[in-house]
Amino acid sequence: MNKRRFLTVAICVLTLVALCVGLTACVNIVQPQDPSSNCKITLTFDSSKGNVTLVPSEGNNSYAKGTRVTVTIQPNADFEVDAFTVGGEDKKAELVDNAYAFVIDADVTIVVTFKQAQKMYREEEGKIYFGKYPQTAVEDADLTQQLADLVGALPSKGNRGDWKDYGYYISSVQEEFMWYKDVEYGGEKYRGVYFVSNKPDITSRVSDTRSQQYKYNYFVNTLYWFKFDEIEWLVLEKSGGEAFLVSTMALDARHFFHDRNSRDLDGAAVLANNYKESDIRQWLIQTFYAEAFNSAEQAIIKTSLVDNSAASTDNPDNAYTCENTNDKVFLLSYAEANNPAYFADKAARKRNATAYAMAQGIAPRTWWWLRSPQDDGQGLTNYLMQDVNGKYGNFDCVCVDENNGIVPALRITL
Repeated sequence: MNKRRFLTVAICVLTLVALCVGLTACVNIVQPQDPSSNCKITLTFDSSKGNVTLVPSEGNNSYAKGTRVTVTIQPNADFEVDAFTVGGEDKKAELVDNAYAFVIDADVTIVVTFKQAQKMYREEEGKIYFGKYPQTAVEDADLTQQLADLVGALPSKGNRGDWKDYGYYISSVQEEFMWYKDVEYGGEKYRGVYFVSNKPDITSRVSDTRSQQYKYNYFVNTLYWFKFDEIEWLVLEKSGGEAFLVSTMALDARHFFHDRNSRDLDGAAVLANNYKESDIRQWLIQTFYAEAFNSAEQAIIKTSLVDNSAASTDNPDNAYTCENTNDKVFLLSYAEANNPAYFADKAARKRNATAYAMAQGIAPRTWWWLRSPQDDGQGLTNYLMQDVNGKYGNFDCVCVDENNGIVPALRITL
């Protein structure tokens, strides 16, 4: 190899090495982010009414383009979100549990305004008014006629139209003889009630005029109207932003379970006074819950762990208790009804029946159901509270009795 050729090769090799070193240096060098190119979030809100946070949380709310940011709004007690805009665009409808996520690509201003929260209840003189249920009788002749014109044809067995069947029993058989229909008129809601046979005092009896309906002037083949009124609740306890409530009136009347005999469920014998499997519990958590509360009201009703243990009855050795349940609405237990922290005296436990409940077959001053079973040796009876003197009591085979009031209890978020 001559000298000129050797020099040429050497120069090429050195050039390639230099290029490789330079390329490696270029690959490994990370240019620092220019802070001036970040995107800034400006938050505007009234901190006396709530708080707004960003995740991730960066100093001065400055983020690199392409960062996903979650905005979380936390209204103070008694406030709720009124308006929420991002870069001037209304994004309130896109909030999920008061949170909104987006990818930032430019400076943006987020504005949150709060308003006084609309409570689903009102509180007055130690009582809470929450939900609505048919209670007072409509006595104005013109109004009853207008309501009757609204519903048109009355129901009959096998032809009830859009009227709802109560599903009551005659001679231990569920019969179609009593119906109801709800209508709205003049900004109020009303319930029409019509029946062609008297509701027996006990599910196993025949229908006759000895019924409580007849005694208190509710007669067959007559259309009655009742207005949906606010439900008045006694506050038993307030704690941790919740209230434990029980109705101040007997709102309805039903049997506990329709048959005094035990039945088999999944290979196990279930007795008539088993609250978990009772007709009255199903009615409370399904029918009453749906008819007394709208969706906004239902949203603040807590699911309660309902204690059905022996400790909730009068007897720690009670052999007729059932499993605990998780319910929105329930009956009080023996222990709750006799708790002096809830009821100061006998008078506080007394309950009168609404006109609507009387139309279902109970007295103006009524006994009312508790969920607790009595240890009667048969599994047939449940404890009741008595209106006359506030004492508890029981009837033989009481589970099939139709003459007892329903006094619902529940917990709500305040």
